[in-house]
Parts: sequence; C-alpha cells; structure tokens
Amino acid sequence: EVAPRASPPVCRIMDYGKFLYQMKKREKEARKHQKAVKELRLRPQTDKHDLEFKTRNAAEFLHDGHKVRVFMILRGREMAHMDMARAKMEEIIEMLSDVAHVESPPKLQGHQLVMVLAPKREVTQTAERVKEGHEEEHKPKSHGADEAVDEASSNAPNASEVDAASQS
Repeated sequence: EVAPRASPPVCRIMDYGKFLYQMKKREKEARKHQKAVKELRLRPQTDKHDLEFKTRNAAEFLHDGHKVRVFMILRGREMAHMDMARAKMEEIIEMLSDVAHVESPPKLQGHQLVMVLAPKREVTQTAERVKEGHEEEHKPKSHGADEAVDEASSNAPNASEVDAASQS
C-alpha cells in the first residue's frame, strides 16, 4: 500500500521479490556509509614505536570519519600507578590533536581507562573533498565521442538533400 489512509486506498502492483531485493540493497548501501566506533587497546607499558603505529591507525580511522575509543588496560599493580596510564593517554591526545578532539575524557571503568576521540570536522570535510576529487578523475570522459558523432552527422547529407539529388 502506498497511501492506506487515502480514500480510496492507493496500492502499487509490483513484484514482491524484486521489492525485497531492492530493500535489502538499500539497507546494505546505508550500512556501507555508516560510521563505526573503532577501538584501540593499549597498556601503560606500550613502547613508543608501538604507540606511534597505533596512533597512525587511529588517525586513519579519524580521517575516514569514525570515532576512536581508546582502552588502556590495567593489570595487577598497574592500578596503583594510575598516573603513568593517564600520562600515556595525554600523550595519545597530544599525538592526535591535529585530527581529533576528546569527546569523553579518560575515565576509569573497572580495570580499564577509557576515552573516546571524535574526528575534527575540518579533517573529515577535507577527506571527503579529496575522495570526491579521486572519483571524478576515474570517471570516463566521453566528450570526444560526442563531438565525433556531431561532426559525422553534420557532414552527412540530410534526407531532403538526398531526395532532391535522386529526383534530378
């Protein structure tokens, strides 16, 4: 039914299987454009290179428009050295400050210190512009083919010229 409350009710006659297929296709397309929350898991003893590698991945997620949840997992005596864990979180915030802002500051949840970083609006907008630019480059240019067809049709005699030539 298109408009069940209308008088008389309006219905569309259609292939139900095709309708279901199109609905699934639309849902799949919507899921493709959906933004997810990516996760980064660290420990207070994570070394500098590993931290740089993980923050580089987080920066890519942020450029794609995803949010990043950072987990600092604390085990055993690490709970007593919360200052080290908070310092490591501040270091991550500093490393990603050009592409992200802190949506929720580091909070202790059980044996984990958790914070959420969201992409800065300018970063996602520039990433979208770059993406659109790449899509335009990959589109085939058919200007030459159209011009060739126009040129060929202008050189060909039209029907009235053919009739006049055949009668004389």
